[in-house]
Amino acid sequence: MKKTLLVAALAALSIGAASADTNYITGSTAFRKAANSQIAAWVEQQGAASNNGLVWSDTAGGSPVTATDIAWQWTNGSGTNYIVAHWSGSEGGIQNTAAPLGSKTYGYLNVATAGLLSNPVAFATGLGAGSTNATNTLQTNGNITFSDTTQSSSLFKNTYAGTTYAGLTGAGTSTVAPQVGVVTFVFVVNSSANANIVNFTSENARNLLNLGKMPVALLTGIDNDTNSLVWLVGRDIDSGTRLTTLGETGYGTSKAVKQYFTVGTTNVYLTPATTVNGVNEVQGNGGYSSGSGSTNIGLMYQIKNYGVLATGTALTVDTNNTPNTTTGANYLLGYAGTGDAGKASASPVRLLAYQGTTYSDLAVQEGQYGFWGYEDLYYNGSTAVANTVSVANGIAASLLITPTGNSSSGLYNAGVQLSTMLVSRGSDFSVILQNY
Repeated sequence: MKKTLLVAALAALSIGAASADTNYITGSTAFRKAANSQIAAWVEQQGAASNNGLVWSDTAGGSPVTATDIAWQWTNGSGTNYIVAHWSGSEGGIQNTAAPLGSKTYGYLNVATAGLLSNPVAFATGLGAGSTNATNTLQTNGNITFSDTTQSSSLFKNTYAGTTYAGLTGAGTSTVAPQVGVVTFVFVVNSSANANIVNFTSENARNLLNLGKMPVALLTGIDNDTNSLVWLVGRDIDSGTRLTTLGETGYGTSKAVKQYFTVGTTNVYLTPATTVNGVNEVQGNGGYSSGSGSTNIGLMYQIKNYGVLATGTALTVDTNNTPNTTTGANYLLGYAGTGDAGKASASPVRLLAYQGTTYSDLAVQEGQYGFWGYEDLYYNGSTAVANTVSVANGIAASLLITPTGNSSSGLYNAGVQLSTMLVSRGSDFSVILQNY
């Protein structure tokens, strides 16, 4: 099976873009580091001069592997080709890619009007500070998307909330299960939180997702922690990380949750009622739009900077300055992909064991650690431009033969290489079975 995958992957790598086009890619923020690195690798194999291809990134002066908005270019006999990525979250990516053209759009970099697209640089080098000065965006639908779950688990299939969504086509070697990797997740607290918070179970998760807060004593087993609380911070409905969390823990993928936003360390409030790309979210059911630790719209940013809250009544609840009713310490607890949280505890972050097992690649590969899903790569066959299929298949192939790790050729902590797995799942969130 592994040989078959490798041969198919190598064959797909040799497929170049047939004509000059722009492909818009969206989807998983949890897997974006792996996706960014392998899109770059594939572009450079298409003939980008001197192994260069990166032309725009929103991380000027920093590593482009973490970018949320990013673009590449290469040339062939037909002209200049572009790949423009806007990482929106898995669910948002499926919605944006499968929706009727002109609806559920995102703002992608507009290569027709943006500057600084004429001098590609090596992905490993990145772009210098101040070089990402383009402000022009194009509201459009993506035609390729990464997802932490299959479309069959998504809200955005068939007809949902009055919109009919196209069935997406799987890239790579299988149109039924378009798997390009394993994306991994963790529950997280600040490393300065109560030292006895070390493990989190699916039962704990169902409790916390339902109520939004819970006594620390349920996590530590210590009587003195009954007046101390953890408060849930989570992702919005565009997120595949959220969908996987709700599915893996048995909470229910379409059930509303209670999640909080923070104002520094002194106030927590239920996320307000809002609308995300045409879908209504009731109070508490919203969340952060990214898992990132480098921007204040990211969940890991909250854990890192505000994860230890004010004690007792010094913490106020909601936006009316109501004092917290308990007297002990308060902490944020959240869930994130390992691409944002990392694969090991490192200040100011502590990764919690899940169901008694500490995260490691080996624990995922051998089936002890179950908080993971397959990363799927889709394209919209009904709206694809001329070279979309070859681009999608080429990127899929690059990921399938990519080792794990943190180097420029690795998966940047986003997950585990598919071919190394000794266990498998027949569908999203299902029982883990051995492959031997």
